[in-house]
Amino acid sequence: SSDLLVRTDPAPPPAKGYNGAVTPDSAVPVDSVLLIDGDNDPHMPPGYELSARALVRVFLRRGADIPKALARKLSGVPNCTSVPAPRTTGNAADFVMALHAGVLHATIPMNIPFLIVTNDKGLAVIVEEFQRVGRQAALWTSHEAAEDAPAPASRRGASRRDRKST
Repeated sequence: SSDLLVRTDPAPPPAKGYNGAVTPDSAVPVDSVLLIDGDNDPHMPPGYELSARALVRVFLRRGADIPKALARKLSGVPNCTSVPAPRTTGNAADFVMALHAGVLHATIPMNIPFLIVTNDKGLAVIVEEFQRVGRQAALWTSHEAAEDAPAPASRRGASRRDRKST
């Protein structure tokens, strides 16, 4: 007898417009890769130009749709799709995004730049690793202005006792 874990629930249906492919159609040359964490930062950098040859993936929790404002900006990009997580657990979409980033990195030439849009610090390691191995990669978040503000005392490491004595 084996302790093999078998999935008993049915797989979710594919997202609207998702063709099931992790990698781009080989007939369409890719000039850039844009991966968007649609759950915590569904935005695009101001002034970011998407070419018709950009490969775009928007990662979402199960059952979610691309926000309308982002969908409008991505309309007309032929190699764009949403990628839903197969489960609703906490970091499922993050794991799917990391998997796709790795597969794309392994299959797309090293001269093709990657831009990852997320406010999830755990996903920043993807960009760091891509850069370490020589890929041009960048991380962008729309939340940077909030991160530059000073943290409240409770988040700066001061203990309750320290705050009381001041």
